[in-house]
Amino acid sequence: MFSLSRRVLLVAAIASAIFVVGCSEKEEVDPYVYGTLDQVTRGHVQSEGFLFEIDTPEFVFVQGNTGLARVGNHLEVIVADDLENRAPSWSGKLLGVQKFYSPYVWLMAKRVKTVDAEGAFTVTELDSVEAPVIPRFTDVKLDEVSGFDIGTLAWNQKAKIDDMFEAEVQTVGILQYLPDHEAEVAEVAEGEEPAETPMAWYLKAESSDALFKISNVTPALELSFRLLETDGLPFVGGVKIGPTYTFADRRASRVSAPIEIQWMRYANRFLAP
Repeated sequence: MFSLSRRVLLVAAIASAIFVVGCSEKEEVDPYVYGTLDQVTRGHVQSEGFLFEIDTPEFVFVQGNTGLARVGNHLEVIVADDLENRAPSWSGKLLGVQKFYSPYVWLMAKRVKTVDAEGAFTVTELDSVEAPVIPRFTDVKLDEVSGFDIGTLAWNQKAKIDDMFEAEVQTVGILQYLPDHEAEVAEVAEGEEPAETPMAWYLKAESSDALFKISNVTPALELSFRLLETDGLPFVGGVKIGPTYTFADRRASRVSAPIEIQWMRYANRFLAP
């Protein structure tokens, strides 16, 4: 028979063992906090690790790893590895996303959860995107920008083009992706495949055939161009006019001068280069 003191120790040991087993079987807490896309981006739900779960939104634009979804009059940016090819299969699924705050609020998808009719789910982890390309936004004081019709600067109007050198104006036009008129054409030996034609972005005036080569294209700016192209929207924005091309270049290409994009309007926002 055990003495009273030994019984107390035995009971304590058993209780400790039960406690340890119970702790080891404790259910792991999912760090992703559910919310609507609008609630997540507006800060109406909180998560200690900035991890949230949202219903896969309907993207209004996707290119590469970057997608845009519209909530009311807001555009939300969501980045995911190979999003352009994967997004069509995510309808009806839950996205686990991480929230970032710079240069503005945007989300990166970290996992995809599929839930079946019985409530069971499978989770697919996603690779992070190391250097995401996201649209850049800026503020523009329209009352401080002069409007100008670049259609008056046709290729054969050298004096007018010269007068506008380094002018910063607001204008309207159509973006075009064309063979680069400044690219050198490589000679092709007999039996060889011709090299792929280098392409460049141009801005065609709304009021005439005046054409300008855009000289400051970046991945983020090209993303913005594709966004306008997808929605069938004209370019409305600010440009800085560069030096006039030579007469021979202008006559051969009908391109008046290079320009730099300073900003462009999209919906109620201004996109930066």
